[in-house]
Amino acid sequence: MQGVNIARALIASANLLLPDEPTSALNPESTAVVVKMLREVKRKTTMIGIFHDLISGTAGG
Repeated sequence: MQGVNIARALIASANLLLPDEPTSALNPESTAVVVKMLREVKRKTTMIGIFHDLISGTAGG
């Protein structure tokens, strides 16, 4: 579901994205996909994220 919501934000050209633990329930492969999507989103919009997983939280750059 996280990937779908991020994709919707990309399509809708959202001005602000507030992901709350977007990778918390994902396996490592899915986490990598979501982090990649978040990197793309942050190029186009403001993003304030809440991550309890330090690696996922810092992977967005």
